Amino acid sequence: MTKIGKFIISNEIKEEMKNLVNKTSKDNIERGFNLCETPGKKDIQIASKCIGNFCSLELSESKCKPGDKEFGSFHTHPSSDVNFMSSSDIYSSHLNKEKVSCIGTSKDINCFIPIKSKGCNKSTSYELRKKQISRGMKLEEELEIKHKDQLYPFRMDYEKVHNTLKNTSEMKINDKKDHTESKEYLNKCFKKIEI
Repeated sequence: MTKIGKFIISNEIKEEMKNLVNKTSKDNIERGFNLCETPGKKDIQIASKCIGNFCSLELSESKCKPGDKEFGSFHTHPSSDVNFMSSSDIYSSHLNKEKVSCIGTSKDINCFIPIKSKGCNKSTSYELRKKQISRGMKLEEELEIKHKDQLYPFRMDYEKVHNTLKNTSEMKINDKKDHTESKEYLNKCFKKIEI
């Protein structure tokens, strides 16, 4: 078991996290669930599980039992290189006032606890996300023009276009920059716990 403040993430929950990581490792689809607290109890509970797609997950579909409160979240990332919170995850964590946000990959499972510090809030995480989205969209438009002949056969299939573009050297450089910025924010604003 793992303690987070006065709360406990049980070995059973850790096993369920590992189970979802294994499924994601096989099909590259994000999975997750919200973590719930029951008033008066220290053990964290799992809300209903949900399945996303190759690059995102809508955790609002994961509901706690009536009377329980959302405590935090867990979800998988298909790439073992992204065993940390993305800027989107960081913003969601601030927006939902999560006490813990856990990310699982085939490499490990890490949980991040927000630190109350200057510059660590919903507004600054929104600005980070907005900057990364803007930069990514601009680059994607440039790459779509540059690779239009290669993309034309499946232009209506966003996933195929996305996967083709993400394998370009330009997109890999952009992703690396996004990851560096997210890690810098995490190091300043979150405490990391490996579970």
